[in-house]
This record gives sequence, C-alpha cells and structure tokens, in this order.
Amino acid sequence: MQWTTIGRNHYPGYLHLMQVSGSVELAEHPPLGNRYQLILAEEGEGALQLGRQLHSVASPSIICLNEADAFLPLQKNRIIARSLAFNPQTVNRKYDFPMDFGEGEHDELTETDRQDLWCMIPFKDRSCSIPVDPMYARHISGIMNDIREQLAEQPDEGWPCRSRSYMLELLSLVRRLYDRSEAVPHTACCFSDEGVEPILRFLHSHYREKIKVEDITRAFHTNKTTLNQRFKQCTGLTVMSYLNSIRMQMAGSMLRNTTLATSEIMVMVGIQDSAHFIRNFRKYSGYSPSEYRTRFCWMLK
Repeated sequence: MQWTTIGRNHYPGYLHLMQVSGSVELAEHPPLGNRYQLILAEEGEGALQLGRQLHSVASPSIICLNEADAFLPLQKNRIIARSLAFNPQTVNRKYDFPMDFGEGEHDELTETDRQDLWCMIPFKDRSCSIPVDPMYARHISGIMNDIREQLAEQPDEGWPCRSRSYMLELLSLVRRLYDRSEAVPHTACCFSDEGVEPILRFLHSHYREKIKVEDITRAFHTNKTTLNQRFKQCTGLTVMSYLNSIRMQMAGSMLRNTTLATSEIMVMVGIQDSAHFIRNFRKYSGYSPSEYRTRFCWMLK
C-alpha cells in the first residue's frame, strides 16, 4: 500500500508519513523498513508466520509490526484486514530507527518524550495478535475512518495535526488492550470484577460522547451506589473519575503532539465547557492546557 500522504491545497507537496488502507485480504509482506504498521484483522482466522515463529490469528484482533517484521499468512488462510502505516516521527520527532524505546542512555529524551513511548511498546514486545472485543474493533475501525477522511480530504490547514491526534488516540487504545492481553498490571485498572469489564470497554470506546453516570447505570442495569463501589474496588476510582482520566490523558497527548486549537481538543475528548476542561486538566497535569502546550509541545520548539 502507498503509506505516505502528500499535501495538496493545504501545504502543497508536504509529505505526511501516515496512511490508512481500506479492507483487503492480508497478504505476504517483506520487512517494512521505514515504518510501523498497525493491522486490524476484521474477518477470518488462521496462522500467520512472523519471522520464524507461527502465530494464531482470530478476528477481530490487532497485529503490531515494527520496521524489521516480515509476515506471511499461511496457505488456505483468508484474513480480511485494514491497517495504519506510519513513521514513528509522526508520534514524536525525536523518534527514529532503530527504536530503543527509551532503554538506552538518551539525555535528549524528556519526560514527556518518554511518556509518548508508552503507546509504542506493543510494536516492540508483543505476541503478534492482540485479541479485541467486537465493540473495540468497531471503535478502532471508526478511528481509522477518521484518519483516512482527514488524509483524503485535507479539509483545512489542521489536517496534519488532526490526523495525528486521531492516530495518537488509536495507539493509546491499542496500548491499553495490549496491557490487558499480556496481563500486565496497569495503574488505571484491573479486571478482577467481570461485571466491571464491560463498563471499562464502554468508557474507552465512548469517552468522546457526553456521558452521565445515569447513562451507565441504565445501560448496565445497576444503581449509582453499587456501580461506584464495584468500580472503585477494581480501579481505585469512581466511574466518572476514571472517565475523566481517559479524557485528560488523551488531551495531554494531543497538546504535546499537535497544534490543534485547545477548543477542538476539548470537544474531541468529550468535554463541552471550557472552564470545566481547564479546571480538570490543571488538576490532572498541574498546568493549564495553554501552559502545558507551551512547556511540552515539541512542534513549538
């Protein structure tokens, strides 16, 4: 697939190192060399040879490939998939091949640079296929559609940053799914209560939307007291505090890595009131959104 996007009316000739494919049959692929690829397996199942190892793939699932990976679907397997291809520098301009994921001695990497590495870990250390719930698969496909629309239509001068912000949202979601699939402890949540798990999926898939606690109690046939007791026991947070943590984490990533207007980022993470957004973001980060961007956005350096 053609994996780069060239600017047309806005930023003519600008090379944006990112592209999203449509749904196609997964085929043999040599080492990527100059990019990473995030594949969403939508239909089918079978075996996939990755390097010298064989892996089972069942849809829906995510496959994360780095620049050195080559893969081969074995004969008689038919897997329909779509993918996001990108260069790591679209996440952070300091990243380049070979990626060491912050494990070496690199004084030039700031704390926020290392925070951005968090979402890249599945491309380094993964078991090939990350199984996902069908609801997550629909959400991931929807984000890919958002990216593809921005790259294809380039509607205004914000299209490079907007497509990058959607990509960061996608990579953050995949990292959370990776943590769960690998049974790696995560500070934000555990899955000791099976009744809480569907609510977590719901929050991570719908945080862009206006959500009230009543919406959750109604959808999951519970009451507010029981909901918060079980949710806090599992995550350490009330359900609305957890939702807010998702929104603030995504907002912080967009403020660090794009120049989108703060008002647009606010809406993209599901908040309509600017005073509420500023207050919550200051509580989350210790800075107002504008202060945080001035201090940490690499695009302003």
